[in-house]
Amino acid sequence: AGEFTNVVRATVNDGVLSSEDSVDFGISRLHTSIVVSNVTVYPGDKVAVTIGVSTEDGALFNGVVSVVLNDAAGTAFSVDIVDGVGSFEYNVPKALVEGSHIDISASYDGDATYLGSEASGWIEVLPVSFHVDKSVEGSGFVIGDEVVFVVVVSNDCDGILYDLTVSDVLPSGVELVEGASY
Repeated sequence: AGEFTNVVRATVNDGVLSSEDSVDFGISRLHTSIVVSNVTVYPGDKVAVTIGVSTEDGALFNGVVSVVLNDAAGTAFSVDIVDGVGSFEYNVPKALVEGSHIDISASYDGDATYLGSEASGWIEVLPVSFHVDKSVEGSGFVIGDEVVFVVVVSNDCDGILYDLTVSDVLPSGVELVEGASY
């Protein structure tokens, strides 16, 4: 790629007569295009993000793309693109809440043949949801009766509920039986 001059010379009679002409021309580098997949996940998930690079001439691209995430750590790394495709894995922080976005910026600097390009994508965090149900087994209790409470925590989403803590406060006058599971 670049600007060039091509010169032609013709001579006859051992250089006694000559003619020369030149032409200026340019060769442009070819365009590249990057596509970053968008991903929707739950907190704590490990995700694979795909990056594709295509070229104006249709050749399969092989090279390196720089990636930057706007997460708390400002994560930056390189992704090898082979035959137009590359990917990376990312562990979504467990502490992220619904609606959080991690923006992905990908860029290729270009080389002697191809112009650089950039693209962006995102990782969106879905809401985790769960509910707690509590019931008591039996009825009509009198002083000294053993009362059995049943507590069920149900996960209402496909995500994992990390660091789940369940606490249950017994009513005044009710004591936990020694050795009982809770």
